[in-house]
Amino acid sequence: MELPRHVVETAAEWQRKIHRHPELGYKETETSEKIGDYLRALGWDVTSRLAGTGVLAVKKGDGEVPRLLLRAELDALPIQEETGLPYASNTPGVSHVCGHDGHLATLLGVAAGLAEADFRHGDVGLRLPSAPSFRQR
Repeated sequence: MELPRHVVETAAEWQRKIHRHPELGYKETETSEKIGDYLRALGWDVTSRLAGTGVLAVKKGDGEVPRLLLRAELDALPIQEETGLPYASNTPGVSHVCGHDGHLATLLGVAAGLAEADFRHGDVGLRLPSAPSFRQR
């Protein structure tokens, strides 16, 4: 599937937005709220506040199989960013030097592409957990 240019541009905007406003694990309330709202607007069935700040989104397909689950983590790290980028972290001592912002933006781009697609396959789920909750299990 080739993603339309506007979907790619939207994913890039999300990456910069998330990078600029990082939140530590179990504190990703604004991030998860914005992502949940965005996915709902795209037509995904969204469950929020899983394990506190996680998000689960499902798109029902017409077929029974295959089913697909994609995931990306929401949390940032307690590290001061010193890149000088125009979209550098605005939160002192917290940054997305882990790359989760890029993974999350990619997942949102795929979600937007699937929302526009004529989807005739099994269900697709998007799992966006707080990384510490995933690692502790």
